[in-house]
Amino acid sequence: MDAVRLGIASEMCADDELMETALERADSISRLPRDVLLETKRRFLLDGERTWGALFEEEERTFRAALLEGEPEPAA
Repeated sequence: MDAVRLGIASEMCADDELMETALERADSISRLPRDVLLETKRRFLLDGERTWGALFEEEERTFRAALLEGEPEPAA
């Protein structure tokens, strides 16, 4: 239930209800107007760049430094 409380998941269901619940959710999403779906996707991608992009860049920088056996450069 923590995932719902934190906003990571919108609902919880029993394991044996998962497939039916997922298919119902997919069907309801597929019925939305295309422009709504595209705008929602655009916003998710923008938010991901803002919130996760820097973390991925730091991870890549550290990983490269470890592979090249050098100290990582300071983050910009």
